[in-house]
Amino acid sequence: MGEAVKLLTVLDRLAQYRPAGHQAPFERRVNRGATWALVAGGVLLALLAGLVLVHLSLGPLPAAFRWVVLGLGLLAQLVSLVPLCVPLLLAGRLLVCWRRITRDDLIREFRHDRAAVDRLAGFSTAALAEVQPWLEIKVRRLERRVTLFFGSPTAGVSLFLLASSAIEALGGVGVLSALSPAGIAWTRAGALRLAALVAVCLLLGLSLGAMVQRWLATRYAFQAELVGLALQRRSARATT
Repeated sequence: MGEAVKLLTVLDRLAQYRPAGHQAPFERRVNRGATWALVAGGVLLALLAGLVLVHLSLGPLPAAFRWVVLGLGLLAQLVSLVPLCVPLLLAGRLLVCWRRITRDDLIREFRHDRAAVDRLAGFSTAALAEVQPWLEIKVRRLERRVTLFFGSPTAGVSLFLLASSAIEALGGVGVLSALSPAGIAWTRAGALRLAALVAVCLLLGLSLGAMVQRWLATRYAFQAELVGLALQRRSARATT
């Protein structure tokens, strides 16, 4: 029992592989360059704003400074376009070198999961065999709970979008202030409006809860897969 609880604690610290957190050296250099370009654009805009303030407070600038202002403005616009071009550059590289990029990403994901399985290798087979089916049962429970209310896994997202659209149609997020006692108009129209707001908020809360349940189910499924890989490794070592 104690070892199984410790195993669950270790699993809670393990995160799934995310490509954004394991970028290739080229992607890191490009994104770093885009960040510095954005900083440079901000600095140029600050200098431009300073010259404009000088022009407005101390009088017209000399003709030479006017050309400097125009140059700074043009350069700031060009530099600020660099971060916008980075996604296009990376997408073009993916289209050209998709086979190598997907292979490298697969290798990084394999190494990430292998390192996670290495952390589970110290647990006994009994603890691993006890935790894996329980995690799988937990995943099925969460999925059944979502299906019971919404019928399909994607219905929660659809209801969230529907509730957001309904809130916008009723007057935007600011209309939620009508739920406070001071904002309630105790008339027939006000009561109907309040009932509609309560229904929309309930729908919004249910949809958000469904998405959280799906996220938890995905997380527990990942943990169950890691435990399964650890069990396979222990069984492979036992047979050799």
